[in-house]
Amino acid sequence: MKYTNINGWVWQSGLGKSTYFGTEAGSKDGGVNGGAVGNENVGLGQSALEEYTLGDGGDGAIVAGQNTAVGTNSLKTLLTGISNTAVGYNSASLETIGNSNTVVGANSLNGGVSGADANTAVGTGSMTKDSATTDQQFSKNSSLGFKAISANDASVIANNVAIGFTAMSENTDTVDGEMEFMDYNVAIGYRAYSISE
Repeated sequence: MKYTNINGWVWQSGLGKSTYFGTEAGSKDGGVNGGAVGNENVGLGQSALEEYTLGDGGDGAIVAGQNTAVGTNSLKTLLTGISNTAVGYNSASLETIGNSNTVVGANSLNGGVSGADANTAVGTGSMTKDSATTDQQFSKNSSLGFKAISANDASVIANNVAIGFTAMSENTDTVDGEMEFMDYNVAIGYRAYSISE
């Protein structure tokens, strides 16, 4: 076994005001590869923020990313999102574009591949898609609980609040087999608004 014993400060340079620890963590950060603006990201864990390049303010302006990813594969495929916090194994690992998301729990906010904005997901597997469904876009949702708002057939899931074990999970539209939207719902309690048809 090899290890490094450090007694004192750890100093990193050349990372564009970012800090990364872990195999491939932050390996494509524009700040590392000569980007114009430091991204001010923190990535701890294997492949944390691995694909991140630079912050995009949405109007073409390059801004600091200011993302925090803690855990193996956390925010792994995020490319240009800003102000995201993901803590836990595979947390938000599939999102390529997203802003202002707060994610705590293993495999949480693993719904789609782009467009997750202003979500708060707390709990293992919260806001996670069913592999049988199409890619999903999560926007302005709040979930608290194991697998809350997960495994739904809707392609757009927005403006919902779910609190409780599997609250608002596994919803299906039996008319056409797939819901297009799941909006403006509040579910509080054990399995609240779950497995409805």
